[in-house]
Amino acid sequence: GFFKDLAGSAAKAFVEAAASNDDYPFAITDLQQIADEHKLSENSVIMLKKFDDGKALFEGEITPDAIVKFVRTNALPLVVEFKQDTAQKVFGGDIKSHVLIFAGNKDDKTQALIEGAREVAKEVRDRILFVHIDTDEEEHKRIIEFFGMKDSDIPDVRIIKLEEDMSKYKPAESIKDTESLRD
Repeated sequence: GFFKDLAGSAAKAFVEAAASNDDYPFAITDLQQIADEHKLSENSVIMLKKFDDGKALFEGEITPDAIVKFVRTNALPLVVEFKQDTAQKVFGGDIKSHVLIFAGNKDDKTQALIEGAREVAKEVRDRILFVHIDTDEEEHKRIIEFFGMKDSDIPDVRIIKLEEDMSKYKPAESIKDTESLRD
């Protein structure tokens, strides 16, 4: 976070949010050089990351809860690649509605589908998590079976809502492109 007044209420809210979160590193500064480098105005919060656009800029009133929500929402890519090391973040996170994209990385159409999903995810990232499951991975075959899918169904999408019990939804029509994903 960049704050002209490190003792001000916005900076204090940022520090409170940082103190409540052990999962991600936070940094605070009042150096104008840093603000200029990242094109930040007074009292700005930016998240630097190695995916998507490389950064996310917080917009809104700076409160501890708002900063924590911002970090949790932006800490994962717009479309998360499902792997063992991401499973806990996917299923243990705050966002309980997920769009699961079943597509093999070896399929030529997969990248276009993922790019389209990124565009849709930008609009709903605070409410819906998009997860890509590479169906070419042998370890993901059980997931495909769990959703009652066959190889001939892929690529396609399933929607889940994680609550006490997981609810699974199959769209009425197969989703094979960005437009049908948006609908």
